[in-house]
Amino acid sequence: MPDYIYDTEYIIIGKDGESPLTVREQEAAVIAGKIQEMYRNFKVTDKESGQMRPVRYSDMVILLRTTSGWAEEFKGILEKEGIPAYVSSRTGYFQTVEIKVLMQYLNIIDNPLQDIPLYGTLKSFFGGFSQEEIADIRAQDKGIPLYDRLVSHEGELKERIHKFLEQLFYYRKKTAYTPIHKLIQEILWDTGYLDYVTARPGGSQRRANVEMLLTRAAAFESTSYYGLFHFLRYMEQLERYEVDYGEADVLDENADVVRIMSIHKSKGLEFPVCFVAGLSKKFNMQDTGGRLIADADMGIGVDYIDSTRRIQSHTLKKNAVALKMKIDALGEELRVLYVAMTRAKEKLILTAMTPDIEKFREAMEQKREFQKQEGRGKGKVPFSVLAGAGCYLDFIFPCLEDAVLTGPGEVFHRDVEGAVYQIERKKKLFLEEAEEGMVTGQDNEILTQLSERFGRTYPYQYLSDLFVKTTVSELKKKAVHDSSDQSMEDLENLGDGGCGRRLGQAFTRQLFEEQEVVPYIPSFIDNTAGMSGTDRGSAYHKVMELLDLGRLAGLKGQALREQLEKALDIFEGEQLISSQWRSSISIPKVEKFLESSLARRMAEADRKGKLYREQPFVLGLTADRIGSGFPSDEQVLIQGIIDVFFEEDGKIVVADYKTDAVKTEKELVDRYQVQLAYYAEALSRLTGREVAQKIIYSFALGNEIVLY
Repeated sequence: MPDYIYDTEYIIIGKDGESPLTVREQEAAVIAGKIQEMYRNFKVTDKESGQMRPVRYSDMVILLRTTSGWAEEFKGILEKEGIPAYVSSRTGYFQTVEIKVLMQYLNIIDNPLQDIPLYGTLKSFFGGFSQEEIADIRAQDKGIPLYDRLVSHEGELKERIHKFLEQLFYYRKKTAYTPIHKLIQEILWDTGYLDYVTARPGGSQRRANVEMLLTRAAAFESTSYYGLFHFLRYMEQLERYEVDYGEADVLDENADVVRIMSIHKSKGLEFPVCFVAGLSKKFNMQDTGGRLIADADMGIGVDYIDSTRRIQSHTLKKNAVALKMKIDALGEELRVLYVAMTRAKEKLILTAMTPDIEKFREAMEQKREFQKQEGRGKGKVPFSVLAGAGCYLDFIFPCLEDAVLTGPGEVFHRDVEGAVYQIERKKKLFLEEAEEGMVTGQDNEILTQLSERFGRTYPYQYLSDLFVKTTVSELKKKAVHDSSDQSMEDLENLGDGGCGRRLGQAFTRQLFEEQEVVPYIPSFIDNTAGMSGTDRGSAYHKVMELLDLGRLAGLKGQALREQLEKALDIFEGEQLISSQWRSSISIPKVEKFLESSLARRMAEADRKGKLYREQPFVLGLTADRIGSGFPSDEQVLIQGIIDVFFEEDGKIVVADYKTDAVKTEKELVDRYQVQLAYYAEALSRLTGREVAQKIIYSFALGNEIVLY
């Protein structure tokens, strides 16, 4: 390639006042066009072989003075143009297109009377309507919500609208009993949205972002809140208070993406092709404009204020300090610009925006004429010019000679040329429009390989929903969900192997690894305070584990209360329970438990050394018990912790404490019968003894429920 191809390029872009894009997005669009042009025909030196090779996206970087407010807009435009881009940032997760579209859909599932999310959903992947079609629907009656217009619409779009609403109604019904992460999983599976975002430019990043939302939904459900409404409010709070996760990090050193980073982060790095963008961004000189300013060398400068005459003016000292601070700041900006311009190994491209491209062209001509008359060519830029600079473009303007001036019309023509180029490529790809003899034998071989790969069927697809390990609690939740339409007689059979079969195919692939830590949000942000239901349950379980039943079970009345208070004080003093847990324990409820027949039986077993509390276990089940479609030779591990069990008359009695705020025993039976069935099976296998009784003790009801 000719040497001049590798010369530094200056691209000055004229602002298009009629464009729907922001000024930053217009600059990004021109850079995207330049990247596409270079990707087709530019070559760089290979680091390993030293030979020339076609440039890759990973060879390019876009440097910005600051990524805040810039990087996400640049990334959005590049991806829109089919260029994979990566921003190393801890913000921007909620602004990614794939998350915004999915959150809009979830919002209208929760409440379809929201016009803005509904419009966004109709225009997105989930709706597939054009802006003109939505406008036509809206224009028929502007006085009612858009959702009502969809319901009553009659016309060419009726069938498509009916299909969209039918799917929406289906998901709205499921929100009443489906966990949020399961609902999102079903939406992704039914609609193919996850495959859609994966197929788009930067698909691995987009897919990771969507999967991160699933993880956050699962983490949300581990709190005391439940339901789609609360989840959406939770996400709104995170976005409002800038508790941003940042995009999921899927980048490795070999990823073929255009990196977007700040100049500061680029120190010590080099790239074959380097774009330095945003050169027209004004320098931040706010430090020199305050009423009181300070400099390490010149001291403090303040305004003169005459309170009697009510006037204010700058003092000579303040002006001198401000000038010193400004020059120091400009010196620092010059050093930053030097860092940016020295990151390029082979090709440097500088870009800037200007409000009026014609005025800039005139200024360029005047500069050239002035330099010609003065007999000045290349040389040092005068200090007066540097001291008056307001942006990086002012620094390099005196050096500009062959700058490329791009007006709004030229950007449009470039877009048209790019579209024509893509159309021609598609014509060549589709054989109907191809010239005779264009497709070679090698092309046919490649097409055959592609067809085989895309048509390949995964032989173990039926195992894709099979998890490796889960918990009894998860199985209990799923059984309650799946058995909502079953009779009590059906549930009675859960302990004899029928449990897993009725869990059906509603299980989704999930590995229950270490629980993910949810980012801390202060109580004044997430509107939570005090003890959650889960915390209260944990407090009661801990106290039940620590109490000396053999000593307390025989006491009654005031003596029992005093000993119980003393025991709790000791637990708190030894930091076995926190003060918050201590205050959440209801003494009367614990007293009532200690006076129950269950407590007396447990105390008797304790005296004989046959009482076991908080016992963990792992139980292996054949996969066909989890779902009828799974083979019997696969195994699933079930883990859990049994609250208490004891041996009585040569048989096992297992009990479970519950703090749920219920009104009837039936509610607890429906919720926890499956859980007790697994406990019983695990104990039967481990001890080799028969489980005679399964007991639920309810602290809310104050009595025990015996399941045989």
